Amino acid sequence: MRIVAKMHRQARRKATGEWTFYRSDVRTLLSHPLIKVCYPQDALNVTVAIDNGNLFAVPQSLMLDTGLAPLFRGVDNLASVENVRLYLDNLIVFCRDALLRLRETEERDEGENESLTLQEAFVMQYIEVLVRLDDALARYDLPPCEATIFFLIDRLSSIFSIPFEGEPLQGMQIMGVLETRCLDFENLIILSANEDVLPRKMRSNSFISDYMRKAYHMSTVADQEAMWAYNFYRLIGRAENVFLIYDTSTKSSDSKEVTRYVPQLEMVYGCDIAHTHLSLKTNISKDISIE
Repeated sequence: MRIVAKMHRQARRKATGEWTFYRSDVRTLLSHPLIKVCYPQDALNVTVAIDNGNLFAVPQSLMLDTGLAPLFRGVDNLASVENVRLYLDNLIVFCRDALLRLRETEERDEGENESLTLQEAFVMQYIEVLVRLDDALARYDLPPCEATIFFLIDRLSSIFSIPFEGEPLQGMQIMGVLETRCLDFENLIILSANEDVLPRKMRSNSFISDYMRKAYHMSTVADQEAMWAYNFYRLIGRAENVFLIYDTSTKSSDSKEVTRYVPQLEMVYGCDIAHTHLSLKTNISKDISIE
């Protein structure tokens, strides 16, 4: 959706009314894994046409006979709610068509059922988001600007989460901290054991201050952190092997410090924790002499 948003923001409309799209944006869209899986021949044909014609501005007419056509239909008038809703309907049509193609691919390639099923879940999530946004536009009759449409899609998408489903009696189980309550495991691998992730940093968007919450016995940040601490220590209570993995790289957007529970285990409870530092070694190639 972000690729589509960027492509439409940089699109230009000719005097004839036809939309043209920037070459780099179109090629980025055609190289997306979902497009390659669902529309391999269409993506190849369009790429060949762009290269053969050395097109800098890709016309909308190039996509008319492909399954990608709904993605390239622009909004003729942003002040019209009907035009904006028609644009969202085109995105919904494309997502539903992609979902059908994914299921057909799944039937052909039975070896990749799990990953394709996860992709289906993501596409279905976007369909639900687009339908909710379309209903909101119809209800309030307010034409949003171009940037607002994709901003709302991003915000609505961030609310949802895709669950991992598997056989609960065998193999590796992937679950959140709250899902582990009342369960004991022999081996534990806790990922993203960084501060502000474990425990999660609580940000309460409320007009009620922490002092007022405490005075009237309402839930506070301290209560949430205490609940995280309880769940963590209960989880590792009966485990034989516990691995905590955290990231100290500068590219990480979260805290680079290890979770507070590690120094607590060492200093308060006297646990002997083995620290292992992993890093990728890069080999610098020698300069090639030009003769």
